[in-house]
Amino acid sequence: MKSFLTRSRWSRVDFFWLGVVLVALIVPRFMFPLIGKAEGLFAPAASNFTVTRVEADGPASTLIWGHLTRTRADCEFRAVAWSLDGNGTSVPVIVEHLRGSIARPAGISEFGPWRLSIPPAQMATSHAVVFHQCPWRPWLTETHLYP
Repeated sequence: MKSFLTRSRWSRVDFFWLGVVLVALIVPRFMFPLIGKAEGLFAPAASNFTVTRVEADGPASTLIWGHLTRTRADCEFRAVAWSLDGNGTSVPVIVEHLRGSIARPAGISEFGPWRLSIPPAQMATSHAVVFHQCPWRPWLTETHLYP
């Protein structure tokens, strides 16, 4: 019985290039988030995120103020992802920037007020990640901010 490769018009070279194309299409889907996390760990776009003031804003929301250091001015801000952790799961927290969008220069910068959709008591069980688009990179740089 002849094998498929000898019976078909496809050669081993064709299957090799088909494999290369499939890998080139599939690998970035899994590698880009990992590369973005590694870049954020070793070359963060923002650091020294410190919450200096916390106020309750109703029964289920919190206002926060603070400062951070923008270490890479060439990276463009994309989003903040704040999450509440507990019971083995993570729930997204809505973040509102009440002063609006601000183009921050490199160096120390103040932020706030930000409204978080959690009460102040749950701040201790939450965490935040910021995403930046840095130049010449097809992935987003993910920097751990809080806590």
